[in-house]
Amino acid sequence: MILSTENKTKILLIIGLPGSGKTKLIKNIKTIIDDVIVYDDWGKWTIDGLDRTKFQSDVNIEKLNEDINKKNTIIISCVGFCDSNYLVDAKEYLTTISENIEISHVFFENNVQKCVDNVIKRDILDGAYFEKVENGYIYVGDHTFNYETNVRERKFENEINKIKKLSKIYTVPDNHVPLEIKTENIKISSMYERFK
Repeated sequence: MILSTENKTKILLIIGLPGSGKTKLIKNIKTIIDDVIVYDDWGKWTIDGLDRTKFQSDVNIEKLNEDINKKNTIIISCVGFCDSNYLVDAKEYLTTISENIEISHVFFENNVQKCVDNVIKRDILDGAYFEKVENGYIYVGDHTFNYETNVRERKFENEINKIKKLSKIYTVPDNHVPLEIKTENIKISSMYERFK
């Protein structure tokens, strides 16, 4: 559907838990269609003061509106789409920007263990590790801020918590065949095992 030649703005929504392979899929699509506009990790950065649960709170909303009006082919990936209310909100918003729009979807399977494994492996490949110190271990790697708990967390741990939370409400519609989540073999430190 994204390759159709009609004079419409084509938008592909990629839906999956953290670690499901959304970004990797986008990279593969970009090797085939190089002029596609990509918004990966939609909702990661939001405008201060706006409701983070709304699609239009992302900092890129004005640029997205411009791209829609230019009839560009657009890909949007977002873990928030796993919440059907957020997905409905997004589609309602997108159709208000232009009546000449075609939205299609790709859903990844809902597999907690594969996603957790991928998040941990991504953390290791990004250079994170646990360092032995006198009284135990410290984590050396990226941290992020959890807006729900107002606490700074290890990035991988924050993503695992999102996986566990979203997996409880994420369902692939019956009329869609989900993409299988791929995992890679990589040695994982025993320190990560307790987060699985």
